[in-house]
Amino acid sequence: STERDIDCSCAGRIAEVARQAGAGAFVHVSANGADADSPVDYARTKAEGEAAVLAAFPKATVLRPSILFGPDDTFVMRFAGLIAMLPALPVFGPAARLQPAFADDAALAVTAALADPGKHGGKRYELCGPEVITMLELNRRIAAAQGRERWFIELPDAISGAIAMLTGWAPGAPITPDQWALLKRGDVASGKLPGLKELGVTPRPLGLFLDRWMAR
Repeated sequence: STERDIDCSCAGRIAEVARQAGAGAFVHVSANGADADSPVDYARTKAEGEAAVLAAFPKATVLRPSILFGPDDTFVMRFAGLIAMLPALPVFGPAARLQPAFADDAALAVTAALADPGKHGGKRYELCGPEVITMLELNRRIAAAQGRERWFIELPDAISGAIAMLTGWAPGAPITPDQWALLKRGDVASGKLPGLKELGVTPRPLGLFLDRWMAR
């Protein structure tokens, strides 16, 4: 598939070219939850991509960012737009746990890894934020930052799964089967790998920015 070609073949080839060119450091940006045994294509191909990179460039640093937020992201700002327009919104996976990281902190992590390949090369890092929040809490916090009262409809898993299965193939679908599977699993640090702090980066919470970004 195209996704696998990008995650695996292309990433491995780029790492090989970098090694042959004598690069002293290489950073591969993967994704939190990458898992070679996952039934979800996205998580599995991300893990295969990591393996391809490390096979070609053993001292590469692998970074696994969680969901990233920023002033022009496609996650928090997507919900912000919907909340601004609609009086009531369905919430898929309301209890799903997230640990979003600030995009600038992820960029600092890349810089830190490149600056000291002797310390960080050959290692994997999980780039997750300093707080765990649920999907429902995220929506409520966005609405509060906007100063809007909204009704959030907590969808049961059976309904969410059915919507993903029946409409996920269509362009602009609210959620795809893979997205639903990843959301159910959650997107938090496993605790088995070092994180931003081990790269010398102090992770900043969403609350530090949300009120300012949501100001009308």
